[in-house]
Amino acid sequence: MSITGTFDAPIFNPDGSFSESGIIKATDTKGNVSNPLAVLFQFPRPIPVRPKPVLPTGLTQWLKGDLVVATDNDVIKDIEVVNGRIVIEAANASVSNYIVRGGKNPGYSTALVDATNAKAVNAKLSHGLLIPNNPSVGWDAFMGHDITADDFEVQGTIDGIGTFNTHGPNDNCRYTNGLIHNLVRLPDKAQPNGYSHSDGDQDQGEAGLYMRNMDITGITSALMIGPNVGAISGLDIQYCWLNASLDTVISYATVNITTRNGKPMPKMGAISNNRFGRGSLHPVAIENGADCELLGNVWDDTGLPIPIKYQA
Repeated sequence: MSITGTFDAPIFNPDGSFSESGIIKATDTKGNVSNPLAVLFQFPRPIPVRPKPVLPTGLTQWLKGDLVVATDNDVIKDIEVVNGRIVIEAANASVSNYIVRGGKNPGYSTALVDATNAKAVNAKLSHGLLIPNNPSVGWDAFMGHDITADDFEVQGTIDGIGTFNTHGPNDNCRYTNGLIHNLVRLPDKAQPNGYSHSDGDQDQGEAGLYMRNMDITGITSALMIGPNVGAISGLDIQYCWLNASLDTVISYATVNITTRNGKPMPKMGAISNNRFGRGSLHPVAIENGADCELLGNVWDDTGLPIPIKYQA
């Protein structure tokens, strides 16, 4: 006997569960077809598995100074950058089983993994630890575009991730199974309040930021979404743990979504089905005119839906 059917598009509920209805028919071995039967399937909200990064072991190379990847398709593994950065300036670079420790204060904003170069395309990194020897306002962890990073831990930087592309319309960034925590907040004359804003991720514009199974604790916010470089679209951030500073004066919102000078920001994408800690004054704050899907987000301790702060 075989069973065939047609199904409608799934219906998603505010708590992240979903249902799907359809019509099925059974056909026996002689070809006789049963009367159609209406069915309804209901699925609970999935609970993701908290990430446990597979950190580097068995290193065989130690480098002082920047590791500049300038050859397409280069493969680098089992390395510790003792006093510098990984700088991607080529296509299809692969870096695995790595540690990056930075150096002295660079004097400008950069990152332990810097992929801001126009030639940086499709960089892939796995099994990494990013922790600066000398935390300063110049050190983020990841910065740029066209980065795929899996199984990593970040601590001791200002921002965990800085997402933007000044060379084209797409960010093309994918971050999975990462732990971002213990960020630092330091005096910074460039900021209005005199201190760094230390975010798990600051997305400043362009299209395509994908996150899954991330555990992010920021200080100012876990996610700061604002079109400083260009319009934001293609957000796909789901099944993550998000939290921010326990000081609600410092952290207004765990997820902060802004527009550009109040102008509408349509179709930004989705930040859905995530679990929130209670560190900020608001779990999500979104400016009027920002069009971002926010479904299925819940408190981690109770599983209940989080409130959303809409503001002018």
